[in-house]
Amino acid sequence: MLKLTDLHVNYGPIKALQGVSIDIEPNNITAIIGANGSGKSTMLSVISGLIIPDQGEIYYKDIAIHTKPVEERVKQGIAHVMEGRRLFKDQSVHDNLLLGFYFRNSKENKKNMLKQINEVYDRFPILGEKKSQLAGTLSGGQQQLLIISMAILSKPQLLLLDEPSLGLAPIVVDQVYQYLEELKAQGVTIIVSEQMAALAIRIADYGYVLERGKVVGKGDIHYLKSMMESDEMSSVYFG
Repeated sequence: MLKLTDLHVNYGPIKALQGVSIDIEPNNITAIIGANGSGKSTMLSVISGLIIPDQGEIYYKDIAIHTKPVEERVKQGIAHVMEGRRLFKDQSVHDNLLLGFYFRNSKENKKNMLKQINEVYDRFPILGEKKSQLAGTLSGGQQQLLIISMAILSKPQLLLLDEPSLGLAPIVVDQVYQYLEELKAQGVTIIVSEQMAALAIRIADYGYVLERGKVVGKGDIHYLKSMMESDEMSSVYFG
């Protein structure tokens, strides 16, 4: 579904990505794990178009997208939930959810849009209770549920999540990860970037380990678990 070939990204003298190549299979959850500064966020931003690579190619469904703008990639079904909970904080919860339909408005009637938003409220009752409240007044966990819901309402075929567990209470983390498994069952392909490797491995079908902008390990869930149990993962995180 997605193929990255020999990606290089430089921030001045800093080499954020150094020859990264990965393949993403459809209807899978792929984990990208590594320490802070390993290049995980940069890689997701390159896929969504927020960063243009200095070198390399990106193919999505066999179509080259590395030169396409962000909005074209969204229209093709790529949604990116960035680290830091990028919401319209001075707008209500409900209005933020309506923005999830931004590229679908011409195809959706109001009744159908409200039906899908009500399904979000059914899944996450706290959002329904606070639908008239400004998004910026929600707790960190509630904001994360909201931003993920906005991305899902855009009907993505490929969902990119950057550190979805960051700063969340364990019970909210469980909610988010359960939701990701359900989305996979509905046919959504997911790439999840995590510092908390054990969390991502819990739901992943396949994974890549990044260290200083390079892929230093890759494999299925059995490989990743064996890596976790060895000294390899400690080396990636602590040198």
